[in-house]
Amino acid sequence: MIAAHLHNSRRAWIRTLGRPHGVEVPAAVDRFRVSRLELVRALKASARGIAGLLTLGLGHDGTIPPTPVYVWRNLPLDVGHVTGLFRRA
Repeated sequence: MIAAHLHNSRRAWIRTLGRPHGVEVPAAVDRFRVSRLELVRALKASARGIAGLLTLGLGHDGTIPPTPVYVWRNLPLDVGHVTGLFRRA
């Protein structure tokens, strides 16, 4: 369940910050019903999406450009902060 939550959280940030810039948003998973194989595939897909966000940020002087969907603006969008959110435990 924790790994599924990690994937879905990554997905939410990819959807909010990346989709408007062309970063592919992976499908969400049901944290109660996802199989191990499905979860591994999902985590790989969300890892690619996070890599896309970081690539986007590095192409914009180290900052991910804010999007109209990012309305609460409570996270600094520099690549260092965003990388810290999604590192492996």
